[in-house]
Amino acid sequence: MYIADIGNQLVVKRMPLSGGAHEPSCSSYEPPYELSGLGPLMRSAIKVDPTAGVASLKLDFSLSKRGQSMRSESQTEGKDSVKAESRKLSLRALLHSLWHESGLTEWTSHWSGKRHWWQVYHNLLAASGNMAVRGETFQDRLLLPEPFRAADKSAITPGMVATIGSGPAGLIAIEEVALMSVTEQWLPIEDAHEQVLVERLARLRSKSVKGLRFNLGRSKPMANATVSTSRSGPTALYIVPPGADETFETELADMIEARPDLTPWIWRVADGEMPPLPA
Repeated sequence: MYIADIGNQLVVKRMPLSGGAHEPSCSSYEPPYELSGLGPLMRSAIKVDPTAGVASLKLDFSLSKRGQSMRSESQTEGKDSVKAESRKLSLRALLHSLWHESGLTEWTSHWSGKRHWWQVYHNLLAASGNMAVRGETFQDRLLLPEPFRAADKSAITPGMVATIGSGPAGLIAIEEVALMSVTEQWLPIEDAHEQVLVERLARLRSKSVKGLRFNLGRSKPMANATVSTSRSGPTALYIVPPGADETFETELADMIEARPDLTPWIWRVADGEMPPLPA
């Protein structure tokens, strides 16, 4: 653990990517990395220095292109920002990393009405300070929409995650963009089924953690969320989408078998409405 200065407040936080080393009953516990898209990236695209508390990131896109023009339309045509086989962070994976490290994937009903952009902004800023790209603190390369102040409203503009560059004519344009839907609690969701699950979890007093795909493709299973329950320990919640093939089911069964310490909960969407959540 360490003490972070967030918005002029001192906050005790866990070291980057160390949540799996905590006991399941600890408030700083987080699910095993292999249950989400984070697993394949650890020790390859993301390397943690436990002494400095900094995570070094490898990106599959450039943060600077001096002396280069923007990629032509033919070069970018058909390019998919999400590559399951990649051992570098895509733009979406970088956004997920920021959300994960800032604790914005975690939720309990005790926080209802208490998570606003001011808190999100400062948490993201603090998380980026614990990330480095090619030896440079990522916070120095990140522009976040600041919390709204009436006196500064003309200078504040909304953001998305994106990279920008200069074309041959000197015009500034977006090179690559990744979008992420969130609930009113700023919890990420990727489809309507996840929205149903996350909204149900948001009512629970037990802490839940939303799983993220990072580079993982939609055809691969993951724990869409985990929830801590006092009676049976952590529960991993899986959503099987309509039309999932045998490969998906086999890989899901392997994931469940590999983690007997987690109680599985499965919603096969093709079978009907979402089953009751763990008690």
